[in-house]
Amino acid sequence: MLELFDNGDLGSRSLPFADGTYSDTLPLVPCDPVGAFNFARIAQDRYCLTLAVPGFDEEDIDVSAKSGYLRISGVTSQVECGGDVLHCGLDGKLDITFLMTHPLEVAEFEVRSGLLRVILREHPGAGVETVVPPRLAGAEALVLAA
Repeated sequence: MLELFDNGDLGSRSLPFADGTYSDTLPLVPCDPVGAFNFARIAQDRYCLTLAVPGFDEEDIDVSAKSGYLRISGVTSQVECGGDVLHCGLDGKLDITFLMTHPLEVAEFEVRSGLLRVILREHPGAGVETVVPPRLAGAEALVLAA
């Protein structure tokens, strides 16, 4: 579990990043409702995002990090049952977006046993811009990867 640390200078509990900065938000924030997912720090400058992707193989999925967003997308035909569909909860499409509140890049990803595991690493050399995401209007500006 990702822990928040007390940073006396900020006067609140904050998440320390490898570059010495602190944030009151997690490095990734879902832009839309997302099913169950895990997000953990696995090293000082690395994180692991794990989420269920039933019916998808690794070659069906594209994972990209750019312009302050992590996008996971894909298409598969493995969820088709044939016959008259009475309920379609698995449509074979994947489109998930996370807002990155700290400069991150995709180091690697894999699919195993229906779970997608994305390894992200901090990318302090990336240009950053300060923006206020629409869903967080009125909140403090967040630092996003450019």
